[in-house]
Amino acid sequence: SRETAFTYAISAAGVVNAISRACREGELSTCGCSRAARPHDLPRDWLWGGCGDNVHYGYRFAREFVDAKEREKNYPRGSRESGRILMNLHNNEAGRQAVYNQAHVACKCHGVSGSCSLKTCWLQLADFRQVGEFLKEKYDSAAAMQIGRK
Repeated sequence: SRETAFTYAISAAGVVNAISRACREGELSTCGCSRAARPHDLPRDWLWGGCGDNVHYGYRFAREFVDAKEREKNYPRGSRESGRILMNLHNNEAGRQAVYNQAHVACKCHGVSGSCSLKTCWLQLADFRQVGEFLKEKYDSAAAMQIGRK
């Protein structure tokens, strides 16, 4: 159902969001700040490398953690259960992609009295409410799927 699809997507998105921010905050020993590459369109005089949200690690962790339950099951190809697993995996991926694709470059000015003599930029996740609204739009336009042999 659309409701189930939304639940899987928002849950996966929440894991990506929580893990990515925990990395940035130093709450996990297995990761740290983002090591994302400097965007090509960032002006040369702006510094890249503030402590950004580690969305890459959060995405990989969520894929392993959230999908584990679905991947351990083994049903005959084309069966109803197999189709359900594929849909759940698809919806998990949709949630992860929503967080990943909405991450953006954030910048902050430094200098005496706000002179902005130095500008530092980093990768930052979008507000989770924004991710939720995006997934809600997808929910509103979702179509029911039928499980077939193909």
